Amino acid sequence: MSFTAVLPLVATVLYAGGRIRDQIRRSRREKLSREEEHYRSDISLTETSEDSSDDRTYRGHPPLLLPTAPEAPLHVPLKYPYYPPREYGPSNQGFGQETYSYDGWYNMVHPQTRRHSDEGIARHRHPRSSFDGLSQTSCTNARKAPESFQPQSAASAFSRSHHLQDVPLYPYSKLQGAHTIRLIELHPARYPGDDLHCSFYQADLVDNNRIPLSYEALSYAWGKPELPNVMWCDDTPSFRRGSRSPSERRDMWHLRITDSLNAALRAYRSTTKEIVFWIDAVCINQADSGEKMHQVKQMKRIYQEATRVQVWLGDEGQGGGQTLRWLEELGRWRQQFYPFTTMKLGKDVPQTVADSMQPSLPTLQHFLTRSWFRRRWVIQEVTTSRAAILSCGPYQCDWDDFAEAIKFLYDVDSRITLFRGTVLGVLQGLRLMDLMKSCPELTQGFGLLDSLNLFHAADTARAQDRILALLSFAENAESYIDFGQDYYTQSPEAFYTKFARNALERTQTLDILHLAGTFRPLDSASWVPDWRSSPRYRPFLNIRKYSAGIGGPQDSLTPPTPIIFSSGTNRLVIEGFVFDTIEDRSDSISKTPSFDDICSMIPQYRAVARYTVDDDQETRRKLATTLIADQALSERFPWLPMSRDTEEKASQTRLRRMLESGFEQLCRTAATSGGVSPGLTSPTPSWPSSHSSSPDTPRKHEYAQRYAALVSVTMSGRCLFRTASGHIGIGPEDLRNGDRIVVFVGARTPFVIRPGRGREGFEVVGDCYVHGIMKGEALGRDEWDQFVIA
Repeated sequence: MSFTAVLPLVATVLYAGGRIRDQIRRSRREKLSREEEHYRSDISLTETSEDSSDDRTYRGHPPLLLPTAPEAPLHVPLKYPYYPPREYGPSNQGFGQETYSYDGWYNMVHPQTRRHSDEGIARHRHPRSSFDGLSQTSCTNARKAPESFQPQSAASAFSRSHHLQDVPLYPYSKLQGAHTIRLIELHPARYPGDDLHCSFYQADLVDNNRIPLSYEALSYAWGKPELPNVMWCDDTPSFRRGSRSPSERRDMWHLRITDSLNAALRAYRSTTKEIVFWIDAVCINQADSGEKMHQVKQMKRIYQEATRVQVWLGDEGQGGGQTLRWLEELGRWRQQFYPFTTMKLGKDVPQTVADSMQPSLPTLQHFLTRSWFRRRWVIQEVTTSRAAILSCGPYQCDWDDFAEAIKFLYDVDSRITLFRGTVLGVLQGLRLMDLMKSCPELTQGFGLLDSLNLFHAADTARAQDRILALLSFAENAESYIDFGQDYYTQSPEAFYTKFARNALERTQTLDILHLAGTFRPLDSASWVPDWRSSPRYRPFLNIRKYSAGIGGPQDSLTPPTPIIFSSGTNRLVIEGFVFDTIEDRSDSISKTPSFDDICSMIPQYRAVARYTVDDDQETRRKLATTLIADQALSERFPWLPMSRDTEEKASQTRLRRMLESGFEQLCRTAATSGGVSPGLTSPTPSWPSSHSSSPDTPRKHEYAQRYAALVSVTMSGRCLFRTASGHIGIGPEDLRNGDRIVVFVGARTPFVIRPGRGREGFEVVGDCYVHGIMKGEALGRDEWDQFVIA
């Protein structure tokens, strides 16, 4: 065939390939754009139409009714549309070619051929390929397993307790290798009340040629520390045991486990096949601190390599099971009728949802306060997993459906308040967890300190675990932690000090100082955050648009001398210069201010800033920008590099104008309500004619509401101040007149410091925003002063 004959064919193939490539790239960009649009800031700042309605939210079709929300007590079956079953993919089913039906500790050997489905037993709508303990039902359409398959009381674990005194405690063998983990093979049982029986073996996360690495990881809340239950164990898994029954082994031991783990294992245990699990409580020798640190270092890899993560929320008490089922249906409903996050909810949808949920709110709120949702370790267990399935009693739900429901509830709550306190914090945490799991490209630059800040509400039993549980978010964990040390034997204060010192010396950044002011230490050095305390305000951490001590958003200014500590002390030595001194300050605002609270503070803010009616538009813009810190805390992803896109910059300009309009409307509302501050000649400024309206308009003005919401987020725990040279800014609520504003070399924001209390040097009060110097305008000197921070 000649070259000229082949040329058209080659051109056609190249053309088709180019079209396919362009389509793939376009699909990826659209997906990223939709996800980024959904995970916007807590305060919605996008412009929307006042008269948007439901019939334009989804391709001209109104959404169907929401799935019926569960009510307590839950006796009436819920009606829901049918959705096809979701396949969860392959999972581990043990290694043996034969399985056994046996009764607890002593059993007769009954070899039977492995079956991939149970005869005569219809499965749950979500078929579990790795276990069938949760999925057995007595009728085809039932979602709940019959009582005969429910876990029995903890006392059943002691059905062979008279043998316990003759069986020694399991002797953990030393892990062989730098990447070795310990797995358990959970053996099947015929009846739910049969004793738990497992086999331990070791596997390598890197070299899995010798022993196949196929397992599921269990994520659960440990619960009470008591260990009233027994699990029998040996070191002979099925791929080593061959055709022999586990009971034929004489080298048998036992382990004590908690009620929570006992219930989870009984729920997941199969009747026909072995299941391989990694479970932190038993796969790590809890008596060996060195092994614990070794496994903590590998925790991220452990959950990444797991086929899936099984999330055990506990039994179905108080409507928990049907609540999980309702959330699953809600998530699927959202995906069907609001599949694209760029499509806004109509103005009537949030109110309709809120009204329908009112009878069920107590049940839903109780469900979201379960221990698992407040445990810090589960954050990395879900975000690093390939897939996750939630189980509550016999009910189960895929993480993707659950996350869609959480996002929908959060969207509704942002318009009509449904949740407060702990429940709202849980929703925010779950929303961020799903962002990390589903859109890792949007979390580039999100580090360990960011996670410690944003997941501060998640709790742990030990103070050291507040840091160790989030190490998977560190780009280089060795920069913060010395894994050869036993931190569990140290006091929390000593561990926190060592962690902060490593973060300063090894990373040569001052980021942790932002958190030292937020999580203010009581007795330790002022540069050491106390992670056990509640945050006083939201820090200006990792905000790329700030570069007060750097010089530019894309620049990197290396300090003239490295960050060091005084010899033999914990005094931090850093370089910078004093920019100004605080001369006046406002009162602090309440933690959860209302619209009227913010309006009442406007006259005082104007007085501190010395903003009068004669000032020009630039002066008004300066105060409006300062009160929201130039929108820093409203950024969708402040840790991402600054965008150079022209369209994005144009959008920011429109947003800035919108917020300035909202500020003017707030000032108008404050003036018409009668608030006049000292030094102001008139309660009403000279507004541009384009903003003239009736006195009742500002309270309903959308821009004013959004600006007030941003002020609420930014100023909570902070106050407005004016310096001796006339600059205005915002800083921690406990700053005082006479405190100094300093710019440390290499820091993104200025800091407020004051002389130490009866000791040499200064103490850090917190980070601050000073209008006019946040982009390095105050830099340009050749010499720097040294500051000793105690």
